[in-house]
Amino acid sequence: MKKNLLLIILLVVLTNITTAQNKNNGQYIIPAVIEEKWGFINEYGQWIVEPKFDYAYPCNDNSVAMAPFELNGKWGYVDKNGKIVIEPKFGGVSDYFSNGLTKIFENHLWGCIDTKGKIVIEPKYDYMKFLSTNGLILVEINDKCGIIDRTGRIVVEPKFESIDDFSTNGLARIKLNNKYGFMNTTGKIVVEPQFDNAEAFSDQGFAFVMINNEWGCIDKTGKKIIETKYESIKPFNTKGLARIEQNGKYGFINTSGKILVEPQFDDADAFSDQGLAPVKIDGKWGYINDKGKIVIEPTFKKALPFASNGLAAVKANNNKYGYINQTGMMIIQPQFNNATIFDDYGVAEVFLNDKKGLIDATGKYIIEPIIDLMKIEKHPNLGLSVIDVDNEKGFIDNSGKIVIKPQYDDVLIFGEVIFVKKNKKWGIIDKSGKTVAEPQFVKVVGEFLSIVDDDIYIEFDE
Repeated sequence: MKKNLLLIILLVVLTNITTAQNKNNGQYIIPAVIEEKWGFINEYGQWIVEPKFDYAYPCNDNSVAMAPFELNGKWGYVDKNGKIVIEPKFGGVSDYFSNGLTKIFENHLWGCIDTKGKIVIEPKYDYMKFLSTNGLILVEINDKCGIIDRTGRIVVEPKFESIDDFSTNGLARIKLNNKYGFMNTTGKIVVEPQFDNAEAFSDQGFAFVMINNEWGCIDKTGKKIIETKYESIKPFNTKGLARIEQNGKYGFINTSGKILVEPQFDDADAFSDQGLAPVKIDGKWGYINDKGKIVIEPTFKKALPFASNGLAAVKANNNKYGYINQTGMMIIQPQFNNATIFDDYGVAEVFLNDKKGLIDATGKYIIEPIIDLMKIEKHPNLGLSVIDVDNEKGFIDNSGKIVIKPQYDDVLIFGEVIFVKKNKKWGIIDKSGKTVAEPQFVKVVGEFLSIVDDDIYIEFDE
């Protein structure tokens, strides 16, 4: 009797341990590999599902918290605690749910299932993409595009050559008979297809359109606010000014179509919030105000727009870059091979002898030019950027200060989880550089690429 009682107690304890181990105390479901099999870990490096899958991908929708996996050539899903909630039975799936649906791929055709694995839209479309408005879904069949809702009901018959996503004003660019127009979310054509090219509506409510290689601009009703007669138009800035090109000369126009600065310059860049724009005259760059008056004489070989701190990078006659203020006074002497606009934190990247450094608004080095070119990867959600120095990666904060010295072979950011690679193994650190999980994983997260192999397909929505 005592032996039986001890056995029962032991089984209860083991069951409780197993249950505790399967519970995910973190927020993330992250694929990881040990010995060629995939499982899932949380942001602390703890196993949610021990490695047993042929392949796995991360959950990219925290509202659903389900991640896809492949087993024996079929795809299914686990939840955040590692429980298989959709059995592996589909030829391909997506890592993203939208309004409770995700895409499946069967016999080279797309359909949708819900979070329980029930087929809601039968796989019959050649292409499918979730749109950002009202749960609508773009579909393609026989090379024609249409729109369905989340029940599969046809909202827009497949007859268009292309349909874009809807802009903030509720209009989507369409292409019909090789002409572009715009329709609303009910499928009603608001602007008839008539343009040789067109861009999506901006948040300001304007769309640039082209006829016979000449650009203009329309409002949401299709009314032309700028006639189609310009060789190019750049988007409106926050002050409602856009650069135009006519007969090889550049000027500026406002949102009502009024030319504020006649096309007269050999080249021009956008107006900054300070109200100055770089312009090129007879091979030299200077700056004008929004009346077209030259306020900084054209004496530079190149000039960039002013940053929010009131400084602009310019290339002087010695072929070096420095920084001027809005009166044209040189604040940081020309000394760099190249330079960038100051960011909102008052930091600029400068280049010297094939290396990159960081300076503040006084020209003082935050980091000497030691960073490999093109090797600063910003992650605003973390307040950090990855830097690469002599093929070793570390981190700087928004002020440019090194907070984690370069020491890792590679770095991978997933949400707010920082993976670091050392000696061919991945581990996890926090934002201070403290080790959260020792390097132990052969692979993590997965490459965000589509994979096609017969009927095996996994797609990722960016």
